[in-house]
Amino acid sequence: MTKKHLAAAAAAAILFTGLGAVATPAFAAPHPDHDEFLVTATVDGRLEPAPEMPEAKGIRTDFLKEGQYVRISCQQVGKEAYGSKIWDLVAFDGSELFVPDRFVKTGTDGSLSRPCTAEDLRRANV
Repeated sequence: MTKKHLAAAAAAAILFTGLGAVATPAFAAPHPDHDEFLVTATVDGRLEPAPEMPEAKGIRTDFLKEGQYVRISCQQVGKEAYGSKIWDLVAFDGSELFVPDRFVKTGTDGSLSRPCTAEDLRRANV
């Protein structure tokens, strides 16, 4: 191989290596002892995956606190909130409610968990 070919091959290797690093999703590491994810802000829980819900119809204020870890039961596409339409159904303190995925550090902007089923939606409660 000529020097010109070697230089081109080296440049291509660097380019492909760099692209591979960008294309690989970076998932958040779950809590060391569980399959739980960090809550990044204090958030309200909702019976439905929608930001605008009157308090009387199913909002539990301060449902999750910043810094705690939660398990995601399932995820549901709902109304957009904070730049995402993905909502996580999480159980905590005797309730199973939806919270915006934006505030649960899953390490991805896409879905991480299975979609919610009709049974999951029936379980959601305040």
